[in-house]
Amino acid sequence: MRNKINVFAVGIVTALVFNSSVYAQKKVVAPIKPAQTMRKEVEGILIPNDPDVRIGKLANGLTYYIRRNTEPKNKAELHLAVAVGSLMEDDDQQGLAHFTEHMAFNGTRDFSKNEMINYLQKSGMRFGADLNAYSGFEQTGYKLPVPTDSAERFKDGFKILANWAGKVVMEDKEIDKERGVIIEEDSKRGKNAKERMSRQLMPLLLKGSRYETRMPIGKTDILQTFTHDKIRRFYKDWYRPNLQAVIAVGDFDVNEVEKLIKTNFSDLTNPVNSRPRLKYDLPDNKEPLVKVVTDSEQPFSTAVIIFKQRGQVTTTTADYKKTLIYSMINSMLAARLQEVLQKGNAPFLFAQTEFGAYQGGLVPGINAFQTSVVSLSAATLEKAISSALAESESASKFGFLDSELSVVKKNILANVEKQLKEKDKTPSATFVQQYLASFLIGSRVPSIDFIYAETQKAIASTTLEEVNKLVKTLITKENRIILVQAPEREKEDLPTEAQLVAAVENAIDKSLIEKKP
Repeated sequence: MRNKINVFAVGIVTALVFNSSVYAQKKVVAPIKPAQTMRKEVEGILIPNDPDVRIGKLANGLTYYIRRNTEPKNKAELHLAVAVGSLMEDDDQQGLAHFTEHMAFNGTRDFSKNEMINYLQKSGMRFGADLNAYSGFEQTGYKLPVPTDSAERFKDGFKILANWAGKVVMEDKEIDKERGVIIEEDSKRGKNAKERMSRQLMPLLLKGSRYETRMPIGKTDILQTFTHDKIRRFYKDWYRPNLQAVIAVGDFDVNEVEKLIKTNFSDLTNPVNSRPRLKYDLPDNKEPLVKVVTDSEQPFSTAVIIFKQRGQVTTTTADYKKTLIYSMINSMLAARLQEVLQKGNAPFLFAQTEFGAYQGGLVPGINAFQTSVVSLSAATLEKAISSALAESESASKFGFLDSELSVVKKNILANVEKQLKEKDKTPSATFVQQYLASFLIGSRVPSIDFIYAETQKAIASTTLEEVNKLVKTLITKENRIILVQAPEREKEDLPTEAQLVAAVENAIDKSLIEKKP
């Protein structure tokens, strides 16, 4: 399938991750409250960007990232990022961000519908595998791997990106022909348990926000009946250079690529009185949000307990040290859960606890402390939840040990040293993802040399007291979400929503022992 909507992926436990764009400018919904994760003042020094990547901006506002990288040789990864997705759609445009992505392949000013695809296929690309595009809540992206040993084909790659950026023609007959393609694409979803349950869980994860009412696939009735001016209006309003970035990483001359970007993209213009690019957020939930879903193809009973928190972009050395401490906490909790499993009497088959971006970055600016469990059966799910959460509660109340911290510090140092030694083997696609994050959320793009040096400093200065202080902030009284996915055959044995809430509260609110040893 040539196009992807990268936001419909709720699976079991660790597979319950959503890919979504992460760009925003203006807050319009009440934020998550926990104050412990909010930044009160800037600490540390600004992380320097890698000098090996050239970052610039054209007069029209288009941003570009260029880096020479020879892994693989004679290849380049080109990427057009548009900081626009389904959240920007008007009520009569639901689904047209994704539809616009499709239309980019149906004819532009300089390439007819088939001319572009035929040319790219002759360059050795498999349409749909190498050449692809995707749509989400916050962004739309077009990726284009091109050979660099053919000067003509390499140059045309930038011309194609520029045509997608501002020269899609939107012919009437092509719009109407594409309606069936879009609707068929949606109909093919929901043919496995993960996708079917995802559609039931997403509204809860996005409850009360604009995200909930702007699923990227849109509404079938709108897709079938919208007038052509609606999609042309969306393209004119939002496909503009001040909301776009060109990323080029590969085996080429950086100066030449910068000239190609300026030649192909400088003539793009922004509309007069451009519409503001708003930011949307998730509201707080004082009471727990609970959802239980079953499916005949679901193999196990699983639960995910989420504690939402306010997040921040990593831009300073103090931010980076904090992310390392979170990583240490994740590793130490994982080790404790593994010990429970090794004892042989655990009420779960698998358990994982970690702090990170809310569902893999589903909503920018929101983080989450999440515990996932796979229970032996639906009947033992409550016990599995309580057992897994007990480890987090124990760490929150009594902290970790010096011996535990020492082990994870050594592991982190060994890992970053390995990355430094293998830095010349980094594939171009990895750099592309880093630069996408920089454009969309404003994160920094440090070199591995800087990361290596800064990691050593941060590890050496991190104390057990700092770690134990931060772990106390992860379990919150509000903003709790409980998700359960189970086999249909075990439906009658599942705990009720009230029992699930009680299991969580009992696990994290009761005192584990009378006195700290």
